[in-house]
Amino acid sequence: MPAVTNDGAVTVTSAAVPAGAVLKAGIAETNAGAMYIVDVNGPQTTATTQPPGDNSTKISTTAFVTTAVANAIAGVNPAVAVLAATTAAGDTSGLTYVNGAAGIGATLTGAVNTAVTIDGVAFTAVGQRLLVKNDTQSPAGAFNGVYAMSVLQTIALAPVFVRASDYNQPSDINNTGAIPVVSGTANALTSWLLTSAVTTIGTDALTYAKFSVNPSGVATLWANTFTGNQKFVETTDTVYGITDGAAFEIDPTNGNIQTITLGASRTPAATNFAAGQCILLGIDDGTAYAITWTSVAVTWIISGGTATAPALATTGYTWILLWKVGSTIYGTLVGSP
Repeated sequence: MPAVTNDGAVTVTSAAVPAGAVLKAGIAETNAGAMYIVDVNGPQTTATTQPPGDNSTKISTTAFVTTAVANAIAGVNPAVAVLAATTAAGDTSGLTYVNGAAGIGATLTGAVNTAVTIDGVAFTAVGQRLLVKNDTQSPAGAFNGVYAMSVLQTIALAPVFVRASDYNQPSDINNTGAIPVVSGTANALTSWLLTSAVTTIGTDALTYAKFSVNPSGVATLWANTFTGNQKFVETTDTVYGITDGAAFEIDPTNGNIQTITLGASRTPAATNFAAGQCILLGIDDGTAYAITWTSVAVTWIISGGTATAPALATTGYTWILLWKVGSTIYGTLVGSP
């Protein structure tokens, strides 16, 4: 069992020093290698910190671990929401920028006794936050960022926005997540993510991309509220049989699935085919009859890029999907002939 002495030394009597072992500072050998005496208050070993991204199995220094943990936390650093966000360069083109001390204390200042309204939102109190993302004053994009109102306009004062204290250094800016926007005609309930890297505040452009949209702008797929046990009923579409004729009509109003058995080679018409309609047409060639599509003037989309009408199968149905966009009827082969 180890024994602790009053001077902080730990005596280990059950361990032998391996042949050729080199004792480090703070470790003394006694009795010909029979035990170690370790001074826990003695000198500690230091090492050169590994470069970022070093994934070897070497022992890590405290500096390396501290940096790795800090970077991991920064990678999921949530952004503080802003009241509003700019929508156009004109929102801030009338404001004057001063860069402060390398970004710390940088300001955007307006005109005396002139309120600032961005995306329909009026700034009325000190501390309200603004995301500037559309500024084009030279250098373009460099004045973008997150600001907080520090001076509210009065009859004698101009409104002033200062770069937010949590967003005025490259380490803050580059490691902040998507920025939520609370209000605004265009930007309410959206969020914006920085897509550029910033090294120098006031010089490097800050570029933003929309990260999430306002949920109210997403189409509702299920408008009904279901309660209790629900039963979903299978629906079917009646297959309409076209009467064979020299110029038989392909009419979607008769149903989305139609079939015809040819009694001779035919040239169909589609006078009632309206834009936005489609039909699945099954054609039985009878006794090796053919279809001529000159009246319908179908634009064929066939696998492999062959822009010609498909040949009819000699047995069973040849299934063709037809649909109309604008004034053009398109067609493609569904079944293999």
